[in-house]
Amino acid sequence: MPTNRVTNEEQRKLIERDEYELQKFKESNKIKNERMMKVKEYHLKKFSLNVQMHTCVMFFPHTVSYIMVEKVPEEGAEDFDESAEPVMVEKRICEVANTCALKYEEFMVVEAKEIQLTSETLEEMFLMERNVLESFSPRLVDELLSKKVFSVLLSLPVIKNEGHNAIEDEDFTKYWGVPEEKMSTIIYGNQNPVNPSPKSLAADNIVVNNFGEKVPSMYTPTNPLSKASALTVLFNKFSITNQYVAPQPPVPQYLMIFEINKSDIVLPIIEDIEDNIINYGFFRSADPENPRLLCKNHELLVTYGMEKIGKDAKLVLSVIKDYKDKSMLRFIDAGPIYVSTDSELGIDDAAQFFPYNFEEIEGEIKMLVDRFFHNDEATDGEYELDEGNDEFLGEDDIDLHTSDITVR
Repeated sequence: MPTNRVTNEEQRKLIERDEYELQKFKESNKIKNERMMKVKEYHLKKFSLNVQMHTCVMFFPHTVSYIMVEKVPEEGAEDFDESAEPVMVEKRICEVANTCALKYEEFMVVEAKEIQLTSETLEEMFLMERNVLESFSPRLVDELLSKKVFSVLLSLPVIKNEGHNAIEDEDFTKYWGVPEEKMSTIIYGNQNPVNPSPKSLAADNIVVNNFGEKVPSMYTPTNPLSKASALTVLFNKFSITNQYVAPQPPVPQYLMIFEINKSDIVLPIIEDIEDNIINYGFFRSADPENPRLLCKNHELLVTYGMEKIGKDAKLVLSVIKDYKDKSMLRFIDAGPIYVSTDSELGIDDAAQFFPYNFEEIEGEIKMLVDRFFHNDEATDGEYELDEGNDEFLGEDDIDLHTSDITVR
């Protein structure tokens, strides 16, 4: 038998190995996509709080036409010879938009513009209402990608009171979802984008193309997250001005875990190369399935009492993969008990301890201190915090993996 011939058994093992690697790759991608989706939702929720009074309507390309009209001379411009050829300019006409504008009631038009969508921005726009995009025929999707769409940015009026913005003096979050609900009712009636109410603006402006397909003519988001997602695409400058921060994929990094008694060695290194440190914190233990953040501040940890945190406490940090100055070697010399085996695994490791909303998580000690000083019986300068006081701080009080963001 030739030595280079693959036996049936070897062939079977090769196929099994390839199938295993493919399945592993798919599972890894699924986890990464789910994690990135949570990050996107988190940023959209934060952004939606800044644009609670706004919403938008997008009109599809087949509702827009263009005509050539004579350019109106600018005010103050010098008179030209009447015999000169008139200057013709292109004018956009969207009768559907004009019809809708008559129904906007208390809404004010802030901006109107055209934009060319791409397959990526189209997906991004309907990120939170996938069912709407999936209801579009392939021909409508092609139209959306080959021609510009016309969009209108709208706002409910902001009441002024004695020179102040009235909404600044009350719970602004009570407007969360109001513009979207009002505009959805105007456009879709009591139903939704996929199945608008009879006689609604959306239903009345459905067209039938040459292939007998019913094609919608407009879209408006139906909830704060779908509104936020649409605004980031249709009115990007407006979104950036209102503090939208587009989430970025995580950079290659390593997770490192140190015994708490190494803090005096590790913290000066963190301070020295802070630009390379993504996150760090002090945890009750290094169990990635149940991370319990103590605090992010060493001074607070010392104030609480190092002797109270227990011998299992750890200092955990994530550091950017560095190709130049080998600064990671300084941490290695400090003697970590764990280091990610590679920078891609480091992303997964870091997600366990430093989730997307880590900046908003204060930790057990901060919560304990805050609760103590809000206690009417507290005495200035005298306090004692008991380690592991379950009555004072239950295990469910802090969850680093929560994806629920409650707007209060």
